[in-house]
Amino acid sequence: MTLPNFLVIGVAKAGTTALYEALKQHSQIYMSPIKEPRFFTFVDSPLVLSGPGAAGYCATAITELAAYQRLFAGVTNQIAVGEASQDYLSCWYPERTADNIKKLIPTAKLIAILRQPAERAYSSFAHQVQIGNEQERDFRQMLIAAAQPERRQWLSYRCKNDGFYYANLKPYFDQFSRDQLRIYLYEDWNTKPQQVLTDIFRFLGVEEQIKPTMTQRQNETTWVRNQTLADLLQPSHPIQRGLARLLTRSARKRLVTPLLVWNQTKPPPLDQQLRHELTAMYRDDILQLQELIGRDLSHWLV
Repeated sequence: MTLPNFLVIGVAKAGTTALYEALKQHSQIYMSPIKEPRFFTFVDSPLVLSGPGAAGYCATAITELAAYQRLFAGVTNQIAVGEASQDYLSCWYPERTADNIKKLIPTAKLIAILRQPAERAYSSFAHQVQIGNEQERDFRQMLIAAAQPERRQWLSYRCKNDGFYYANLKPYFDQFSRDQLRIYLYEDWNTKPQQVLTDIFRFLGVEEQIKPTMTQRQNETTWVRNQTLADLLQPSHPIQRGLARLLTRSARKRLVTPLLVWNQTKPPPLDQQLRHELTAMYRDDILQLQELIGRDLSHWLV
């Protein structure tokens, strides 16, 4: 029975996709071909989510042990075998998730990258807008709506609540020894990724001098300028189907591509007053977190 001996447990919008892609390039590391299997969160008692995107999100989770094992059928002589699922450090039942990991792979090594929680919350919100799970484009209004009890099981509910890192990490520190945990900061990963990778390679017991290619940011968020135009440019739109009968594929591509590019824009920056308010809300959790992980996080409170 092949199972992972390490997990990247989160968090969302803090570089986990880039880390996953970097780890995949190491010959002594085997990464699950599916990122985000979410097995340990969904196994036995699958989450019951609602709202936009919830059905597809739940349907893609691996919930059976046999199916989870098949993710690692390609392991040969790799030293480190792992997967990355940001749900493992989410606000949804971290105690149960940590317990599930402890029961099945008690000696596993666990890795997390943490980002200033207000900034991460906004980035998560922007991503939910991008993929169509959140129609509200005003972050403050989304936070107000997400606080309603009926939206607790919406994917956008996580935007704010996944940022209580101390609360979500504490079950792992309770269940696993400290030498099984490596917690990094997003700013370290952003500014000196090779140094972080070298430390991770040392942690996993693999060759440390490997330098993966990291030339492109992963999973960057963009918004559409105009939703009507975005809908019109979809291949399934009647106008696009009509063009398919009149123009060659290359001609349609020359026509549509510039419009697709123009219609993509970066989300507006996080309002600094709202960042201040959110940071104040996270303050107690941040202070507890810095004691838990042994890192000075005073710069997060500025």
